[in-house]
Amino acid sequence: METLILTHGDCDGVCSASLYKSVYRKARVFFTHPHGINEDLELCINETQPDKLIILDIALNEMSWKDLVEKLNSYIEKIDITYIDHHPLPLEFNNIEVRFKFIWKEGVSASELTYKNLMDKLDEWMSRVALYGGIGDYSDETPFMKKMYGRWDKRLIYMEGGILTHSLEGSRRQYEYKRKIVEILSRNELPSNHEWIWRKALEMASKEDELREDVKLKVNNLGKISYVINISGSLGRAARYAMILGGGRVGIAIEERKDIAIMSLRTNIKNIDLNKLLRIITPKLGGSGGGHPHAAGARIPVEKLNQFMKILNTYIE
Repeated sequence: METLILTHGDCDGVCSASLYKSVYRKARVFFTHPHGINEDLELCINETQPDKLIILDIALNEMSWKDLVEKLNSYIEKIDITYIDHHPLPLEFNNIEVRFKFIWKEGVSASELTYKNLMDKLDEWMSRVALYGGIGDYSDETPFMKKMYGRWDKRLIYMEGGILTHSLEGSRRQYEYKRKIVEILSRNELPSNHEWIWRKALEMASKEDELREDVKLKVNNLGKISYVINISGSLGRAARYAMILGGGRVGIAIEERKDIAIMSLRTNIKNIDLNKLLRIITPKLGGSGGGHPHAAGARIPVEKLNQFMKILNTYIE
């Protein structure tokens, strides 16, 4: 039986894939994202001809989720499909039939949902891999995760989770590197036991002060938004520093990649829901976006960037 895993490339997605890989040892792992999953899915299905398909930690894109669900529904007669996610659902999600196994819950990590789904098949000590995923996704304080911490020295888990998270953030599109990490985690090996992992983590950590200083020099404001463009380093952390250093209610870090603006957005204002705002605004500008209420991402044409920020600022005000 051929098992195909499609997962997100961040810590939560990698840990979720590792949990599945520990059960289905011969599974093939590919990395994708909400904006590219439709195309990646078709390519991977044609290449691997799987009997089992697992999709992990991939938010349903407001622009293309209906096509994705319909495509997965069409595979169900030949492929056993499980989709596990924790991102907020599209605004009209309840209006379409889902025929495959869809495991979803907001407010927890995909790693937690994956661990629970596989609990009767997993070695109980794989719980620390699920904890790493929760740490990477800032979702390790749920009741279930707190219970699992009882098996471990929490300080050790935080150290290993931090090493893993920083290492993965330093290897954004290095997919073979991430597959190697999936393999070692699937064997429940400690990230700190592998020099190539912790060296990458240290490299990223050493650049943290440089990133903060760079944001301080380059941050701009548009109304209630503080933003930086084309800055080196993690977009998520750059967005947070932009919010803090620029004083905006929302921080945005933008990378211009040819004619597309790729963005990470952060806020610490309780009543601002970035996921909902992006799902409303970006489709009107020929883009897409979404994520969590206080941490989200978007892609739009570069030529629409200024228009996007003005509209977003209007909503925020």
